[in-house]
This record gives sequence, structure tokens and C-alpha cells, in this order.
Amino acid sequence: MRILSLAGRRLAASIPTLILILIGVFLLLQFAPGDTVDAMMAQMGGGDAATARELRHFYGLDLSIPCGSPIISGTWCGSISASPRSMASRSRP
Repeated sequence: MRILSLAGRRLAASIPTLILILIGVFLLLQFAPGDTVDAMMAQMGGGDAATARELRHFYGLDLSIPCGSPIISGTWCGSISASPRSMASRSRP
């Protein structure tokens, strides 16, 4: 019985830690300079502003944080539940 009590306390203590880690990673990604499209364009050797705008719209990076947050809008959960086959069949710009 004592082991279950200890395990329960440790589990209860790990939940706030996990939430703090998630918030920290989210903030680091939001405040980092540039975004995913900038990195993609750099790997491709550059590109024009129209292509960057299209990619930002396709990936939802043009939305504000409350509306564009993948967790709030549910797109993150939807992409996890999608099968790899359906993910591969999506058209990319």
C-alpha cells in the first residue's frame, strides 16, 4: 500500500512538471526568430515572397496564436490521429 501511495504522489508531481515543460517549449518556439517557412526557404536556396506567403497559409502560420494554435484549433490532434498513408496523400504546394 505504501508503494501505491508513493507512486501516486510521484505521478501527481509529474503532471505540473509536464505542463511547465510544454509551456516552455511552446514559448521558445513562438519567440524564436523566423519560422518554419524561413528554414524551408533557406534549404531550398531562397525564394520569393509569394511562395513564402503560400507556404505560411498552407501550414497555418499566418493565423494568430489563439486561432492558429494547433492545440486550440484541434489540427494537432487531427494530425496525430491521421494515418501515415492519409498524411502522405495530402497535396503539398
